[in-house]
Amino acid sequence: MNKYRFWREVPTLAAQALAMRGERMLQAGDDVPEDGAPALLQLASATGGSEYWEYVGEMLADGRALYSASIATACDSSAGCEPFDELHDRRPSR
Repeated sequence: MNKYRFWREVPTLAAQALAMRGERMLQAGDDVPEDGAPALLQLASATGGSEYWEYVGEMLADGRALYSASIATACDSSAGCEPFDELHDRRPSR
């Protein structure tokens, strides 16, 4: 593994709106565009529907025991705003 890629979960309606505006939609097994263009990843969910993930960045793997990254969120912890984005390293890159 030479890098970690980070993905943020996107609500279904928001992902569908982004796709309608031309956002690149990836399927399981597709690779992130090398040009760094925004991309959404569509995966089958455990319930049989779809879940969507937005590519938000990557970092090189250099053999450390722990890695961390700072990734901007859509909002903060103010009233009426859900501050907890779900982030994952979904697929290692080789």
